[in-house]
Amino acid sequence: MKEITERDYTLLSIISIFFMTAGMGTRPLVSILGNELGATSFQIGLIISLFPLLPLFLSVPIGRFINFHGSKGPLLLSAALTMAALSLPFFWTSLTGLIVSQVIAGAFHTAFIISAQSYVGQSRDGTKRDHHVMKFSIGAATGTFLGPAIGGSVADGFGTPTAFLLLSIIGMIAVAMTFRLTKEPENEPGEEDAKRNASMGELVGIVNFRRAIYISTMVLTGKDAFTSFFPLLGVEIGLSGTEIGLIVSANALAGLLIRWGMTFFLARFSRNTVVLTSILGSGVMFLLVPVFNSVYIIGIIAFILGLGVGLGQPLSISTALHSLPKDVVSQGLGVRITANRFVQVTSPLLFGGVAQFISISSIFWLTGALYLFGSVKTRIRQE
Repeated sequence: MKEITERDYTLLSIISIFFMTAGMGTRPLVSILGNELGATSFQIGLIISLFPLLPLFLSVPIGRFINFHGSKGPLLLSAALTMAALSLPFFWTSLTGLIVSQVIAGAFHTAFIISAQSYVGQSRDGTKRDHHVMKFSIGAATGTFLGPAIGGSVADGFGTPTAFLLLSIIGMIAVAMTFRLTKEPENEPGEEDAKRNASMGELVGIVNFRRAIYISTMVLTGKDAFTSFFPLLGVEIGLSGTEIGLIVSANALAGLLIRWGMTFFLARFSRNTVVLTSILGSGVMFLLVPVFNSVYIIGIIAFILGLGVGLGQPLSISTALHSLPKDVVSQGLGVRITANRFVQVTSPLLFGGVAQFISISSIFWLTGALYLFGSVKTRIRQE
């Protein structure tokens, strides 16, 4: 059987561009379409929380399955089903159709992410693994940057349901390219027997793995707050769909650019310094988002915010891969995703309620405070 080569890691990075263009391109459109269909802020928060609902319960079993059966098959299946689900609001334009789309897409989007991260973690060389994580995260960030701009522009010109369809078609390119990935090699003699099911307590008992979860959940809470609720703030202050999409994309572009400098920063500063600086800086930017009405000033704040949170996810993935035992990597990634999905289920409900009963601006003040006070949990133990 062929070995996984650098070509495969590069191909996976390109696949992630198309997949994330579709997946993240639809995230701002969910709140916009919900608003167009007459949903309240709380209902929109509830709909957004459905995307990570099934993964909250399925991520660990998915990780166990991948741990024993490999990543390529789940990558292919999950990518195809995610795109099918994302196209639903075009064919079934109603709140019910949007709800069904979010539930199904959320489950298979998560399966894709776990599969891709597991594939990236194949390398036994820690330095190469960090390089592969960076390459994959750059691909994902590129898609996260392109998606909202494409989706917002298409929604302005042809309607929000059409934007869902177009983005799902773009995502099908990722499905086609997945066939070209090399399947993981068979396990070395004795390695199959070494695979096991670790308990949740054992996994979260690993200090740096637990810190990786803290970083990841904090970053995701902020990213989801911005991506999902900034469109409502933009509508409130009179921004167009294109302007909203461009601001969300500026945030994502910053996250993409800063990842190219990840190895530069880590070579000169400790992980703790990089993480703490990014978390605290992001907290300040969240506090500033609702203060201004100018599209240009908000765009600058969104860009700086993207720089702050952009390193969080790849550093979290890298730290998790370094800290987990080789025989339970995929299962550990499933636990990490479970934690991520828990905050993605609960935070939209919280934020939606806050927006409904206080204001949309208060979501960003609450998130900023969370970043500032939660940064103490992100310290990584030096080895």
